Amino acid sequence: MSVSAIGKNRPFRDLSGLKVAIATIFENQNNYGQRLQAYALCRFIRDQFGCNCVVVDARRNRNELKSFQEFQDRSMGTIRISCQEDIRKFSPDAVVLGGDQVLNVDWFSLGSIGGGILKMGYEQFSYSSSDGGYSMCGSSEKVSDNVKILKGFLGLSVREVQTKPYLEKKTGMDVNVHLDPVFLLDAGHWRSLERKPEFIKDGEVFDVEYKCEDSPFQEHVQKDGSKKYGIFGNNVRNDGVSPENFLWMIDHCRKFQTSSFHGTAFAYIFRRPQIKISNLGNLRVKSMMEKLEVKVCGETVEYGDFDRVLASEVGKSREYLRKNL
Repeated sequence: MSVSAIGKNRPFRDLSGLKVAIATIFENQNNYGQRLQAYALCRFIRDQFGCNCVVVDARRNRNELKSFQEFQDRSMGTIRISCQEDIRKFSPDAVVLGGDQVLNVDWFSLGSIGGGILKMGYEQFSYSSSDGGYSMCGSSEKVSDNVKILKGFLGLSVREVQTKPYLEKKTGMDVNVHLDPVFLLDAGHWRSLERKPEFIKDGEVFDVEYKCEDSPFQEHVQKDGSKKYGIFGNNVRNDGVSPENFLWMIDHCRKFQTSSFHGTAFAYIFRRPQIKISNLGNLRVKSMMEKLEVKVCGETVEYGDFDRVLASEVGKSREYLRKNL
């Protein structure tokens, strides 16, 4: 086997069977974006490198909606831990931090994510980690604590281009910018997971609005007789819409409106020609659009050379993961 310097002078190694633990946002939220991005990163690492990859579920209060639990059991690899001894029993060869807003100090500290796995001395690196938009640029105690942990990483990867310069300044390390994990899997893969909700009739014309709010599922009849369904993404209380239903509804609705980062991401993945995006000024959405070279004029999406750009970005992500695992 050839040997070359990888990461912090770690030699190249065979990744088949490597035990990998993903530490990400997996808290007491039945949130579509959080769950699907975790699934995507885990599935990509498994499929591309043959690793034994799991997502760390360290929740103490698992108030799980049935549809989310069934998706987790059916499609995801997770390791449920109640203490650090459970992590030691799995004994990961590598820990990946990300994606989603794991660097958002207004929500979490890195020391608490994944049951404290980032403070246990394993080889680790980040992938497409977000701070939610400049939350790491300050000088609070939480920021300082996060920086101390990040300085011990083999590699740093963030989701937003705006995060790169100030994280490089704080850590003294090179910082990569990569797409959210949901883009690692193509539209064909996501469609293979789709399931039509039972409450939608065959041939029904319907619109969907997806917001990051804590609110129950909504349904009403519009002036033209069509249905409009409201799905809400923070601690969702609409157990009738599973993650697989969520994907199907974005892919098959007539009109799609969203204020969600991941709602926008899946609309792009499915190449929806028109999207009403109510948070175009959001730094997270702007960075994604710039990375993919997507433009929005009104509600019309101009994809340009989207397939080529996406393939190139996924290739960069694969190489980064390969070098740091």
